[in-house]
Amino acid sequence: MLSEAKKNNRSRIKNSKLIQPLDLVALGTILVLSMGSFIIFQWGDRNPSQVVGFSWNNKQAGVNEREFTLTFNRPVDRSSVEKNLQIEPLLPGKISWSGKTLHYTLTQMPIYGIDYKLNLQGAKEFYGRYTINHTSDKKTEKGMATLIEPYTASFSTRDLVFAYLGVEGEEKGRLLLYNLNEKKKKILTPTDLLVTKFEIYPDGEKILFTAFDRNINSPDYIPQQLYTVTTGLNFQSEDKKPVGKIKLILDAKQYQNLKFDLSADGSTIVVQRINWDNQAESSLWVLPSQAKSRPLGIQGNKFLLAPDGQKLAVIQKQGVVIVPLTEALGGSSQFLPNYTNAIGFSADGENILTVRENQDYTRSLFLVSFEGLEKELFRTVGTIDQCLFEPRQQRELYCLTTNLVPTPSGYEQEPSLSAIDLKTGEDSPILALTNYKEVNLSMSADGLSLLFDQIITTNTKPNDLVLTDSGKAISAGNIWILSLSSLQSEDNSKIYPPQALISGFKPRWVP
Repeated sequence: MLSEAKKNNRSRIKNSKLIQPLDLVALGTILVLSMGSFIIFQWGDRNPSQVVGFSWNNKQAGVNEREFTLTFNRPVDRSSVEKNLQIEPLLPGKISWSGKTLHYTLTQMPIYGIDYKLNLQGAKEFYGRYTINHTSDKKTEKGMATLIEPYTASFSTRDLVFAYLGVEGEEKGRLLLYNLNEKKKKILTPTDLLVTKFEIYPDGEKILFTAFDRNINSPDYIPQQLYTVTTGLNFQSEDKKPVGKIKLILDAKQYQNLKFDLSADGSTIVVQRINWDNQAESSLWVLPSQAKSRPLGIQGNKFLLAPDGQKLAVIQKQGVVIVPLTEALGGSSQFLPNYTNAIGFSADGENILTVRENQDYTRSLFLVSFEGLEKELFRTVGTIDQCLFEPRQQRELYCLTTNLVPTPSGYEQEPSLSAIDLKTGEDSPILALTNYKEVNLSMSADGLSLLFDQIITTNTKPNDLVLTDSGKAISAGNIWILSLSSLQSEDNSKIYPPQALISGFKPRWVP
């Protein structure tokens, strides 16, 4: 028994001698890691503080993109960063933080066609008890913070680009795109398609349009179809996009496709359709982007989509019907009596501009809310054709009205452009558009430029295909631009007259 105990004791001693070096290695490793953690904790990460992400780097921002972010690789001295962040030209905004990310929210709408440079130099990193001086690699005491690595980046706002219809030569009746910054144009649609109307999607990458084959000679059968075409624009990255790629959205085999509208957010299309075989089967159809097309069971040839695509204003004889297009709004329609037209929604979709004919043969423009409030903005003896909300300050409307003016042969309709103050209703005349017919207005997304056209019409002949909305043949047309920023200046010497840009008609700014 004693001998056996001695053997077990020797075995334990032998095993303990074998394990001891492994224990030493493990203890040594733990010690090294602990010391490393202690050094990192005390001395900090030796990589320099720097910007590791800028959300607008080499991008073109639109008016709907009102915030960019700067992300750092470690906490920074926020007040120092805010003091040393510079943007040229000036782009007013306010700063907020979430962890290591700076959020810069614009307080003013950006101006299109501008190149910006962002610069951060002289800002300090966040420091605790100690920080690292990366120049000398020495530990310094609190109060001597290290500078963040200088950072510069470039970004821009979207170019000023508009689409329009051609009137001359090979461009006649085709859809074109013109870049005002580059002074370049490109044709988007093929020669066999004659475009009648178009609307632009908010990202600017495609355009929705109606067109028919110009080679069809039958006046009783004009199968107008609904298409999209790519513009080649890509504001979000430097990747090239295709130009002129056509896609059929709605054919004309069973139904005639007449007027249409596209919501400002691009989510919804509404089309007026009539059955070829049964003219009594006429209805407005809704084409949501994420659902099947369906008839609404409502007739109308004058209608207007809300910016978010959730409501539709249909003009009828006794007033304006507001039709909900989503289940979230419920199934009941809202009726606005005694209005003869609806010509625009506010940007938030909460108000609508309507026209009322008065007993004294004047017409009034009203701003109506869907909560039942209405405000008369102004009266005129002429017609109220178009009104556009000014998006920058949201305090004015730019309205196109038409009055009868005496001539040696009788009376003629003369359009004029004026600015209407939404609070006071004050009417400030801007332009008398003498000899202009059926003018089309379009306001740039940044609210600083207005496009309008001037067309020359003739009596329609059987072979005339390019027509106005009233059916008159267009023989020539020019597109003009008016600077609205000059109208907002207090110095009258800086007010510039409109400038002729290019031949064409129905101009529309890309958002």
